[in-house]
Amino acid sequence: MSTALEAFLKNKKSSRMPVLFVGHGSPMNIVADNEYTRSLSRFALSLPKPKSILIISAHWETEGSFVQASSRPTIIHDFYGFPASLYQTGYESEGAPQLASVLEEQLKPQVSATTNWGLDHGAWSVLYHMYPEGEIPVSQISLNVNMNFSQHYQLAQELIHLRDQEVLIIASGNIVHNLRTIQWQEDAPTADWAQDFDLRVAEALQSGQYEKFLAPENMGGADLFRKAHPSLDHYIPLLYSLGARTEKDQVHWIFEGMQNSSISMRSLMFSED
Repeated sequence: MSTALEAFLKNKKSSRMPVLFVGHGSPMNIVADNEYTRSLSRFALSLPKPKSILIISAHWETEGSFVQASSRPTIIHDFYGFPASLYQTGYESEGAPQLASVLEEQLKPQVSATTNWGLDHGAWSVLYHMYPEGEIPVSQISLNVNMNFSQHYQLAQELIHLRDQEVLIIASGNIVHNLRTIQWQEDAPTADWAQDFDLRVAEALQSGQYEKFLAPENMGGADLFRKAHPSLDHYIPLLYSLGARTEKDQVHWIFEGMQNSSISMRSLMFSED
């Protein structure tokens, strides 16, 4: 966590909840004790306590848009080929059906409530470190595969008002996510192209060039973007954090770093100074 972020949190006066984008990376981060997981734990302790959490994960893609409405969401171990201990690790929390009902009413007919999902690892792997006691009710909204970047961004703008209702919005994906070139050593040397795209994203965020994110091929070219994101599932959650910000929000880094050569763990917060 940066010194500027620590100072901001210490002196926070606004009652509006921030918006987060958290890189979740490999499922091994669930059980890992590393700089990334420790930073999430420290960061969460510095935040105002939310009444509920709405999370947007790379791992819930649907035909149509849905919001999770279970009172006790199941935990989904939606990953394969990892150590047995990882499948024995879980996370328990209450659901937020009231929040789901509010969103269904506000966004109908575009968004429907469902209990046919739980919390996938893009959601609970982050919460596991931020809120290990599971004391905050959680709901999750899906990624509609039939929507384009602008439509995802516009839907996120409809969520801004939740921040004034003590709802913490967390988008969970990765700024660089290429499993085709992954190296399984967590500290493997970072690929040059992965570092390049990560830094281009950071520069665009810091300079407020948010329009670039709706046409990400403008950050280094289409080939670089396709290499950073062979599929779009881990990129789209970033659009939700951007869409749910306000003009008064500033960007603060929660964590900066790379894992497994081609996964950016860069995590950030939008909040008013």
